[in-house]
Amino acid sequence: MDDNKKLEQIESAFYPESIAVVGASADEHKFGTLFLHSLQAHFKGRIYPVNPNQTGVAGLQAYPSVEAIPHPVDYVIVATPRGSILDTVGDCVRKGVKAIHIFSAGFSESGEGGYQELEREMVSMAQEGGARIIGPNCLGLCCPTGNLPFGPEGIMPKSGKVAFVSQSGGIAVAFVLSGIAADIRFSKVAAFGNGSDLDGADFLEYLKADGETEIVGMYLEGAQDCRPLFKLIREVTPVKPVVVLKGGKSEAGNRGAFSHTGAIAGSKVVWEAALKQAHAIEVQGVEELTDTVLAFQQLGRLGAKGAVPMAGLLGAGGGMVVTSSDIFTREGIPLPVFSRETEEKLRKIIPQVGSILRNPLDVGAVGSRPEALAEAMEVLADDPETGIIVVIEMLDQLLLVHSMESVRAIHRVFAGFREKRSMPFAVVLYPALAEKERSEIVGGLSRAQIPVYPSLDRAARAIANVRRYWKFRDELEEGSGGARR
Repeated sequence: MDDNKKLEQIESAFYPESIAVVGASADEHKFGTLFLHSLQAHFKGRIYPVNPNQTGVAGLQAYPSVEAIPHPVDYVIVATPRGSILDTVGDCVRKGVKAIHIFSAGFSESGEGGYQELEREMVSMAQEGGARIIGPNCLGLCCPTGNLPFGPEGIMPKSGKVAFVSQSGGIAVAFVLSGIAADIRFSKVAAFGNGSDLDGADFLEYLKADGETEIVGMYLEGAQDCRPLFKLIREVTPVKPVVVLKGGKSEAGNRGAFSHTGAIAGSKVVWEAALKQAHAIEVQGVEELTDTVLAFQQLGRLGAKGAVPMAGLLGAGGGMVVTSSDIFTREGIPLPVFSRETEEKLRKIIPQVGSILRNPLDVGAVGSRPEALAEAMEVLADDPETGIIVVIEMLDQLLLVHSMESVRAIHRVFAGFREKRSMPFAVVLYPALAEKERSEIVGGLSRAQIPVYPSLDRAARAIANVRRYWKFRDELEEGSGGARR
């Protein structure tokens, strides 16, 4: 099949008009039934349960086979034992199905020669019949704008510009759920498991041209041939950031990757060098993946200018100032010296007693006065060397002397600043005993498109990752003579 045909088939898989679920039954605990309920809760198109032993499932008419469905079927989810897979794929091919998502496991990842051959035969049968296979051993696809939920849990994130491609369903679920909690908004999710047919390179090729996607996250364990994948990453990064979490880098992880998805994980050194040469941002865990993608989504383009950490909304500022200096410097983020004009303006707003009028800035008790805080932030944003402002908060200390309504007023200042200024802005809000109040604040800041991090370390690492990518983009545009935005 040519590349255009393949991309059309991937497109139709993300936006099906009709879906059949092979393996849906009256047993509410079977995965086929869970997938069916997931679709009933979200999908707007036609849904067909397939079970030769039942005439109806979950209030829908059931059919003995996909071929027996009297209407076109675009997408099929297969949740039946592996032994029947060739019959099922043949059934789908005869029906003219475009994409077959095989949730069932026990194929090449088992390491058993017979089931590795079965996987190859299954793919050959599908491709000869004009269909594509997603999986096996995977959770499949999600597309919020296509009303296609993710997995048997029926996860449906808000629609946005972040796509995620994962060799692991578990990592995909972890990232999507942590992303939902952080208000990351998704365009597409693809968990492709063994990648027997469509794999990470295929989905990345699709996302390269996808108009809904501006940021790509990936979890990869390996591939039979990594060269097409690295080539595609190099093609995508000049236009969209690619953030990669690589699994199977240790010897034990390498063995685990094969038993998980049948992937050949490859050399740690080779992967790290190839990702660096392709200008992908490599991260070291789901937390850093979430933090970095959130920063790309909320902060926009970060240039070479430095950061201004602002601490001490009420106490604890001095120590946080020193710590933030160390952490940001360690991550390669400059802390520019304020201009004389900026210092003079700050002195008029912030009393020198109990504050530090250098960068990082300890605003002292004035930080709990919304009107003064708003004025100080405007001054910082006007300094020509400020590239991002990072506010550091200790909620429990604020609540010692302020009502929750006063604390809300402080955060309304942040939301107002974000609304009227293009200056990148983030908040570090440490875990608090007042967890209910903290959750409320995080929700409000997220709705205002302000990224919130639970520690300075995590915020600084995410900001550094984003700065590194935009440095590459700036150098690329300068080298090609393009206008810098």
